[in-house]
Amino acid sequence: MMLTALWARVQGWLAVAGAVLAALGAAWLAGRRSATQAAAARQAEQIAAQAQERASVEMDVARVPDPAAELRRDWAR
Repeated sequence: MMLTALWARVQGWLAVAGAVLAALGAAWLAGRRSATQAAAARQAEQIAAQAQERASVEMDVARVPDPAAELRRDWAR
């Protein structure tokens, strides 16, 4: 009889603890998902910036008719 009453009381606390753990797990998963999405967005921005910089450098290089001659002209001992 005493065990039944004790089990009923413990069962209620276990249900509360389970609900708290489930809420914490859901919050952790949501945070992990949003962090992954933020990292992917940052990476996409970095890739776009790198592509733009690469295109700019390639255009600058393409404007020079003979890069080796320019280097020889500026070279000094």
